[in-house]
Order: sequence, then C-alpha cells, then structure tokens
Amino acid sequence: MPISIKILDNSHSKEIIDIILPIQQLEFGVPITLADQPHLLDIEGFYIQKGGDFWVQA
Repeated sequence: MPISIKILDNSHSKEIIDIILPIQQLEFGVPITLADQPHLLDIEGFYIQKGGDFWVQA
C-alpha cells in the first residue's frame, strides 16, 4: 500500500489539536494545555513561514 503524505496548514489546527492534546495529557500524563502550545494554532507562522512544514500520513 503506498504512503501518502499531506502538508497541513492553519485550516487543520482543530484536527491537529484533537489528536495531539489527548496523547500528551491522557496517554503520557503531561500537564500541558493548548495555551502552553501556541504553535498548534499557528502552523503556518511557526512552521511553514520559517521554511518547514507540518506533515501527516494521509
């Protein structure tokens, strides 16, 4: 089965947050909130504009 990679942007912030926060908080018990991670609300500003990307296997 071929692997498909998709580049995410700010339009995907809610989906990214919905995946990442439960993993951090529930699975790993890290006491972190969305307020501690502003980059999750600004993927383009923190990653793309600085020459990077935010990828996911689609």
